[in-house]
Amino acid sequence: DVRGSVLLDGSALRNRITTVLAVPVGGGARAANATTDSNGGYALSLAPGVYDLLIDENVSASRDARYQNLAPDRVVLAVGQSALAYDLAVVQRLLVQGTVTVNGTAGAATLAFEGPDVRTTNATEAGFEVYLRPGTYDVRVARAVAPDVYAFLGIATVPATGNLTFALAKAAAVTGQMKTAGTDVPGPLMVAFVRNEGGSVSIPTDAFGAYTAYLPPGNYTVRVNATGSATEEELTRYYRYTFSGSLTVPPGVDSIP
Repeated sequence: DVRGSVLLDGSALRNRITTVLAVPVGGGARAANATTDSNGGYALSLAPGVYDLLIDENVSASRDARYQNLAPDRVVLAVGQSALAYDLAVVQRLLVQGTVTVNGTAGAATLAFEGPDVRTTNATEAGFEVYLRPGTYDVRVARAVAPDVYAFLGIATVPATGNLTFALAKAAAVTGQMKTAGTDVPGPLMVAFVRNEGGSVSIPTDAFGAYTAYLPPGNYTVRVNATGSATEEELTRYYRYTFSGSLTVPPGVDSIP
């Protein structure tokens, strides 16, 4: 058995019936569910196996806010194991809706939100929706329209006033090579592009230190603050690589070497 409490802001979620789903992942696990009691407690009778414990339901009659797991909750039950005590932390996430446009026309794209939550979602011609905790988010959106890539980097605040619209601009392919003392720095190491007008993106270098970033027009601060290692004369040496510089991406440019 798995027993515990559903916690909101560290306290039991009382006087609220909440459904806890046990989603089988492997090892002979079988789907099950349970509801909480008036004190926020739950109990699941589960076969041995690996499970994701999931809470995802509306806070009220509307879809505007949902109770969801703060983080993934995976449990492993061994054969013959006694009862497992496991509390589930939940948060309220708010519904964020909007559209992604290229030249004024809504379409498909991949969106990434990074802030109190880190989440990705996909937009279609009908728009997108995602549930996020309140706060400020870096937003990254990209869409390939052969032979070009369109992108957006910016900031969004949750809760939002009305639906969001992210207008993509043609991105420039920014390529480069990480070097020190004229020698390629083996990767992967991260290169951060912080857009002064809002938003940021980090790109990994490849095994030889090369990178390509697709950036919308704007003014950027480029930073590297990474650690790496190299073997010299049978000794492993560790290094810290740092860099700070600036970059301007003009509108309509295809590439910047």
